[in-house]
Amino acid sequence: MNIRIYKYFVIFLITFCFNSIAQKKEKIDSLYTIIQNSKSDTVKINAQLKIANLLLKDDSLRGYTEIKKIFYALNKINDPDYYLRIIDKLGRICYKNKLPQKASYYCFLGLSKAKSQKNKEWQSKFYSRIANQLQYEDFSKQAMPWFDSALTAARGGREDILADILKEKGRAHYDNGDYKKAMDDYVESLSLFEKNKWRDENLGRLYHFIGSVFKRQKLYDKAQEYYEKELALAREIKSVHLEADALYLCAQAYG
Repeated sequence: MNIRIYKYFVIFLITFCFNSIAQKKEKIDSLYTIIQNSKSDTVKINAQLKIANLLLKDDSLRGYTEIKKIFYALNKINDPDYYLRIIDKLGRICYKNKLPQKASYYCFLGLSKAKSQKNKEWQSKFYSRIANQLQYEDFSKQAMPWFDSALTAARGGREDILADILKEKGRAHYDNGDYKKAMDDYVESLSLFEKNKWRDENLGRLYHFIGSVFKRQKLYDKAQEYYEKELALAREIKSVHLEADALYLCAQAYG
C-alpha cells in the first residue's frame, strides 16, 4: 500500500511539474506576443518585466538578458518618474531572485538619477532600499547611515514613506540590540499610522515589532498587549498571514 501511494505521489508530482512548465511557457509566449504587437514602449517594458521575473526563477542568464533589454528600452522613455519606477522594479526583481549585486547596481543607479532630478521622494526610496538590503544581509550597523539619509530625504514628503522608513530603521536598531532607539523609531512611525488612520498589515507588523521590544525588556504584559493588538487588527482586516503570526506570539506570551 505504501509503495502504491508513493507511486501515485511521484506520478502526481511529475504531472504537476509538467503542467507548471507548460503554463509558464504559455504565459511567457503570450507576453512576447504583447511585445511584438504593442506600439507602446511602456506596455512593452511592463511585459518584459514580467518575462524577466518568470525566467529568473529557473534561468538567470535568460532572465537577466531580458532585464538588459528593459534597461536599454528605458532610454526611449521621456518620463523621469516612470524611469525611476522601472529601475526600482529591476532592483527588486534582481534581489527577489537572489542577485544582490545586480540589485545594488540598480539601487545606486536609481539614487544617482533621483539626485540629478532633485526628486526627494525617490531619493528616500532608494536610500531605504539600500539600507534594507544591508540589513537583510546582516549588516544592520552599516545600514544606519543609509536609513538616516532616507529619513532626511523623506521628511516633509509623503508620510506613508516616512512611516515605513522609521519602522524599518527601528528593526535595524533592534537587530543591533539598541532597543531604546528601536522603540523611539517605532513610536514615531506608530504616531503617523494613528494620525492618518492607516489600518493595514504594516500596522500589524509594527505592533509585532513594538511587542518584541517589550519582550526583550522583559515587560511581558506590555508585549502581550501589542501582540493582541496585532491579532485584533489581523481579524479586522481579514489577514490570515498576520493572524497566524499574532496567534503564535500570543501563545508564546501566555506560555
